[in-house]
Amino acid sequence: MRSKFLLGCIVGFLILGFSISANAVNWPLRISANGNYLEDQDGVPFLIVGEAAWSMAAQLNPSDIIKYLDDRQAKGFTAIFFNAIEHEFSSNPPYNYAGQHPFSNGNSDWSLRNENYWSYIDYILNEEKKRDILVYLFAAYIGYQCGGEGWCAEMVSQTDAVMTGYGEWLGNRYAKQGNIIWVHGGDANANSFASAYSRVSAIANGIKSKDANHLHTAHSAPESSASDDYAGLIDLNTTYSYSDPQREIQNDYQRVSALPFTYIEGAYENEHSSTVMDWQRQALTAYLGGALLGHFFGNCPIWHFGSDPSWCGLLNWQAQLESVGSKSMANIGRLMKSREWWKLQPDYNTQVVISGKGSGTSYKAAARASDGKTVMVWFPAVSKATIEMSKINGAQAKAWWWNPNDNTSTLIGTYAGTGTRDFTPTNAGRVLIIDVDNAGLCAPGQAPGQPTANFFGNPTSGLSSLIVSFTDQSTGCPTEWDWDFGDGHTSTEQNPIHPYENPGTYSVSMTATNAYGSNTIEKSNYISVNQVSVLTIHVNNTKVIRKSVGKSRFGQAFVTVVDSHNLPVAGAVVYGFFNYPNNTTKSGTTGTNGVALISSDNVNKVVEFCFRVTNVILDGAEYNSTNNLCAYACQSGCRSY
Repeated sequence: MRSKFLLGCIVGFLILGFSISANAVNWPLRISANGNYLEDQDGVPFLIVGEAAWSMAAQLNPSDIIKYLDDRQAKGFTAIFFNAIEHEFSSNPPYNYAGQHPFSNGNSDWSLRNENYWSYIDYILNEEKKRDILVYLFAAYIGYQCGGEGWCAEMVSQTDAVMTGYGEWLGNRYAKQGNIIWVHGGDANANSFASAYSRVSAIANGIKSKDANHLHTAHSAPESSASDDYAGLIDLNTTYSYSDPQREIQNDYQRVSALPFTYIEGAYENEHSSTVMDWQRQALTAYLGGALLGHFFGNCPIWHFGSDPSWCGLLNWQAQLESVGSKSMANIGRLMKSREWWKLQPDYNTQVVISGKGSGTSYKAAARASDGKTVMVWFPAVSKATIEMSKINGAQAKAWWWNPNDNTSTLIGTYAGTGTRDFTPTNAGRVLIIDVDNAGLCAPGQAPGQPTANFFGNPTSGLSSLIVSFTDQSTGCPTEWDWDFGDGHTSTEQNPIHPYENPGTYSVSMTATNAYGSNTIEKSNYISVNQVSVLTIHVNNTKVIRKSVGKSRFGQAFVTVVDSHNLPVAGAVVYGFFNYPNNTTKSGTTGTNGVALISSDNVNKVVEFCFRVTNVILDGAEYNSTNNLCAYACQSGCRSY
């Protein structure tokens, strides 16, 4: 655990879980039907994204409890690991912030419990439950090599009967709490120390005798697993490794009759000269290596909440809430949540990464969803891997690079789901995600869930036969769209284009749907379509003159056509007739000045020419003769009909 004789300090674990549902967790958790992961009572998978918070109950006051839990909940952490009773790693162990001891008669008599102390444990558990946070709760941490860091000596000095009574009391008190998984042992194999395993077993069996609702696991020595040392007591396994996480994770996955397991401890941030690449390797190797319960991260001084500077020289745990490791682990949780992580199967037989798998710190952890919808590969270094694309269960596959440092993704491209393809990241520490192209998945790291529908249209007003382009702006990655344009027409396209033929005001609704549900938005009176306005024209003036060419004479009429605003109208065809020589219909077209020139036939005598307008035609316009001012004129001037 946290022994100064070990590679690092280990102090209780905050287990952070991601539920795929936005709804409250229906406690308690149970093992899934296939035995691979945790789920709630509604069958919703629950992923542990963990952090160590060993000394939480002893070190923090209520204000600090709220500050810590609110921050971790906001970052996506959804479970906690801590000691119910702290033996060494707090300012005044085993007393809590209020000076309350867990036992009325001191450390060596657990038969009498201090109600005030345990009421504070109740408070912490309930605050975590309000935030849908799971607690891996240590009933009695025995300590590294069963030494002074834990309760091993005090437990051994008492009897199995007392330990059984303590367990029964815990079971009775917390049987209905819901958000607990019990943890036994702690940084040691109790079998290696006289009477220790008997005392641990007595506590575990005492709890079970009164509480059949909660699962049990254990925390063993470094480079070992709970299944090695506590097989008879546990429902869930744990992996604990500093030196070779990948080896230990693979061993636990490939055990005969393997229990579902989590990576419970490795190198902590600000300890063991570890780097962000180490913490990311631990997490991603676990998630992609079959640890479908999840992974625990640790930070110094968060694990002891500033009680002892000797561990990493840091006391300000509040500042570490924004640490690089904290943010990175939260991002990795978001990545896993954005895909169906509970279906992932590790690629230990190199059927997905067929070349370039690497080893040691260059090992590329990889997993494929059981339905072939998604493949994930962790690239700890800039090196090539060859992927068998046929493992993607679709004709086309979409590939992304994802960055755990900031939860950003970059689309690489869409490729055929056949043959092989080489991938090499431009930076170390990237995750390759390949999805079936038509799976309707969000970009990696973007949380799925019930969509929130939204859209806009352009334009939203105009004349009849208005063509509107609608653009989907829904969040939550919908895969289906149902539009109602309000005029009796519908569409299932994501971004439809729709014509509005008739004048009116139209309400538009759209329903966005995906596997998590649907959501509808209606925008009332959103589209306004007006009647096309008709241009009205009339004759404003007619002027007639006589022209002579030799002995021939002919008349000319200058007809001015204007609109309702008395502006000249071009392109209008004016029809009419002269009085000489034979009343034949003549026509002319108005120019940009609105004037049409119309000439008569020749006449061999002197006469007074007159011209009468009979019609004016212009496409898209209406000729209103009642507005004419002078549509009949002679050389002497305008006449009335």
